Amino acid sequence: MEIGAPSSAFYNDMESSLKKAVEIGLDAIEIVGEGPHSLNEINVQTIKDFRNSFDLSLKIHAPFSDLNIASLNEKMRETALELIFSSIDLSYELEADLVNIHPGHLSPLGLRFPEQAWKTNIESMKKCAKRAEKLGIKLTFENLPTREGVFCSTVEEIKTVLREVPEIGYTLDIGHAFTTDNPTEFFDLKFDHLHLHDNDEKKDLHLPLGLGNIDISKVLKIIEEKKYSGSIILESRDLLNLKRSLEYLRRWGVVD
Repeated sequence: MEIGAPSSAFYNDMESSLKKAVEIGLDAIEIVGEGPHSLNEINVQTIKDFRNSFDLSLKIHAPFSDLNIASLNEKMRETALELIFSSIDLSYELEADLVNIHPGHLSPLGLRFPEQAWKTNIESMKKCAKRAEKLGIKLTFENLPTREGVFCSTVEEIKTVLREVPEIGYTLDIGHAFTTDNPTEFFDLKFDHLHLHDNDEKKDLHLPLGLGNIDISKVLKIIEEKKYSGSIILESRDLLNLKRSLEYLRRWGVVD
């Protein structure tokens, strides 16, 4: 099992972030392709050069800030899809083994026409999945935290996506699941990727493991019982909290 972190835990320049990931003993890094880690020409070349020197498993988290693939404003939706398509295409170039995306959400217009927004969300996911499948890239979407107007914060909606978009995979975000009333039911679905962080079981706080109310030991046992062998991405918001989560996993014998 690989233990990794999002590049946003470092949010330094790309080269420094990659070096820090290796320095602290990570197996994988999930490049969050926005802000200082946008997949521009310089950052892409830096990743290529780095991968020739270090054995670090690479995943890509497509940009999500200010984007909405369920937007009923077609130009805004097209822009969101173009950015995700670019992430998928560059993932192929970088030989990343997975791309994760966020589902859409209800905009003010979407709140008036929620069924159309959901249909648009599904159609956008189909386009992304077909783009990835053509390149041989594994595309996943994650469950989102409980908030008004957010899609895929329920098991029912996730099941619908998996049924209607069979090419797409599922990223189980454990912290997000524990903002819902029945978090463990998210584990019953087949998941291809994992995001792990702690919270107070109410808000999406992205706390270090062991500093919230989630029974992380129980979560780890469930993951073991599922015989999951993919990556666990510790979604910490900074380096200090990432190190705290790694130390927690060391105490449980998950990492050396």
